[in-house]
Amino acid sequence: KDANASVRFYQEGENYPEIIMNVPSLVEGVYQITNKEELYAFALLVNKKVDASANAVLTADITVNTGVLKSDGSLADDVSGFTTWTPIGFGVTYTGTFDGQEHTISGLYFNDSSSDYVGLFGYNNGSIEDVGIIESYFKGKDYVGSVCGYNVVEWFISVKGNTEASIDKCYNTGTVSGN
Repeated sequence: KDANASVRFYQEGENYPEIIMNVPSLVEGVYQITNKEELYAFALLVNKKVDASANAVLTADITVNTGVLKSDGSLADDVSGFTTWTPIGFGVTYTGTFDGQEHTISGLYFNDSSSDYVGLFGYNNGSIEDVGIIESYFKGKDYVGSVCGYNVVEWFISVKGNTEASIDKCYNTGTVSGN
């Protein structure tokens, strides 16, 4: 029950509770992401609807996989050892603030041409800022990007009355493929 515990539980419907390991520490209501395990745990917190409005900061550069791309930018020949990424906001709308603090995330790997809303973030109605995505590979169907697959657009914001959706000072040096 400690809000700052590195283990959290979530439960959907009548299913048994499941566990989320390596939850990043909370400092004044903001998750402090220091490594790839905490990045994956943060994605689970959002995607399992434990907290879709969670705020987070990167406190270091993070490498998820190495050797994802060849020198020409194409996908490595052997992907069998790569950890697959599930975007933050995959099946749920992310509404928090994610501050990369000018850090990078490298080696993200997502390769499913039938999936929509693909990137570090899948579906964003929050704020993503100051993060670089490098040496990563994203392949999906529709709404595919590196930092974000789908950022809520202005016409939708005016209908819903939300003016918070933004992506600011972010970049990509990886490969993105989709419609």
